[in-house]
Amino acid sequence: MNKNVYLKSKRSECKSCGRIIIGTPLRCPNCGAYLQIRWLIGAVILIIFLSLIVFQVIGNKSHKINTARIIEGMPPLTADIKPCTCQSYTLNNREQNVLNNLLVDGIYETVVTADKLQSDYESDKVVADKSYKDKTFLIAGEVKSINRGKGENNYISLYGERGKSNEPHAFMADGFAYYLGDIKKGKIVHLVCGGGGISTGSALLNECIPANIYIKNRLNDFCKDCSEYVHGAQNTFWYTRKVAQILPDKSDCFGTDIRKYKNCITEISSLVNENTMNVGEDKIKSSFEKAHPSFKKVELIEVPNSDDTVKIILKYDKIDSEYAKDFSVAKFDINNDGKDDILYTNSGMRGSCGYSWSIIINKGEGKYEINKCSIVCVDKLLYFSNEYFKGLRIPYDMEEEQAYYCE
Repeated sequence: MNKNVYLKSKRSECKSCGRIIIGTPLRCPNCGAYLQIRWLIGAVILIIFLSLIVFQVIGNKSHKINTARIIEGMPPLTADIKPCTCQSYTLNNREQNVLNNLLVDGIYETVVTADKLQSDYESDKVVADKSYKDKTFLIAGEVKSINRGKGENNYISLYGERGKSNEPHAFMADGFAYYLGDIKKGKIVHLVCGGGGISTGSALLNECIPANIYIKNRLNDFCKDCSEYVHGAQNTFWYTRKVAQILPDKSDCFGTDIRKYKNCITEISSLVNENTMNVGEDKIKSSFEKAHPSFKKVELIEVPNSDDTVKIILKYDKIDSEYAKDFSVAKFDINNDGKDDILYTNSGMRGSCGYSWSIIINKGEGKYEINKCSIVCVDKLLYFSNEYFKGLRIPYDMEEEQAYYCE
């Protein structure tokens, strides 16, 4: 062997037999022991590690987030939603669908996709917090996995921004853990959640409720408020009925596809004005009158302070001088004795739920007597049936039977 080659060659000692070995053979030529086992183990570990990184990167990039599919997969307003009943009136299908669209106003106005949520937080946490944190909004995304947090606090991981490993985590509200058993990887989910900021790189969603169940809960709460005389709810209920009368039969408001929610709201905005709402109210009146032909329509009309009826009211009703004017009155035989009685209200004393009608009974021969009963929380138009309460015909508005309040 050339001496220079020998000197430059790497030399090592076999740990098994002690022989000097020139070069880097895999095994000792004298005893056959493996010489490069540590190198081999290190190489294998390095290859596995690099493979995992490549797999993760390729896996993230290969999963394409189909935003259109996510948004178009919005769940319909399911047919099993029961029509809302406010006291004694139950909405028909047209009216119920209008109400559904009105109640999702704000929540369904914008669909936030999971990848956009994650991307917004990774771009600027401060700006993202202003848009999402502590706010309730609709989130739509594709399930990546279902994971276990601390204790029993399981959560859904949704695919986040394409090509990145972090993803939004959606924690279900109390009572909705069962929902996790109904979903699997790749399923499109639509949840109404509260924004929880960001933690360890992942956008957080708290108190999540499936979107269709959220709508049902919101509807049930509204109907309860309406039945308990919550003024805002009653106004919305009445507004819904009038709007349903003026919309065309092919309106998007009458379908169950929540994706057309914006179309419905836009259509309502373009149609609603004082004239069209009056038309809607007239249609409701006409329908009510056809359904109750024996009812007597009574409407209070404003009269001048010099009217003889006002003089009778001021004589028999102890009214503060401040309100001894601006009366709306009607003459109607409310006790069916053949004589016209006086029904009235002060136009300047409308309460939060409507007017209060007072009653003066005509006793004949120019004598009158104020009745201890009144009709509260109504408008200036009522229908009186042929049934009686304390000798007085029972009043209805176009929604329900009205009660008397008696001292």
